[in-house]
Amino acid sequence: MSIETEMKEVVDHQVKRQQRSYGWLVWMVLATVLAGGYYYLDVLTNYVEADAQCIKFAEENELRIAWDADPSDKKIFVAKKYIRGNRVVVELGQKTAKKKGYYQSRLCVIGGGQIMIPGAFEQWQYR
Repeated sequence: MSIETEMKEVVDHQVKRQQRSYGWLVWMVLATVLAGGYYYLDVLTNYVEADAQCIKFAEENELRIAWDADPSDKKIFVAKKYIRGNRVVVELGQKTAKKKGYYQSRLCVIGGGQIMIPGAFEQWQYR
């Protein structure tokens, strides 16, 4: 047996081992995604539309985000969006009148089939 054929066999064996390990990796990632997708299905479906839903909810209920909102720009915008527990949390912001470039914010929480704006003493659960 020549050195070239031996080297070819070694390389072929290493490639097959690597392909098998990638196969196991793919199966593990797929199983994790499916398990997480089942658990966080509500979060995954709400995450994409959470911005628009929270802004619409705040505008429909005439919610004041800032205590002293800028009279020239009362537009509500999304400052942050993240997942806490099994809920989507959206931080809504509104420009203030006192200082240029500053904004005040409130949280909007989506999950369990409902949208809510937690009070000042409930926000610690979602920060």
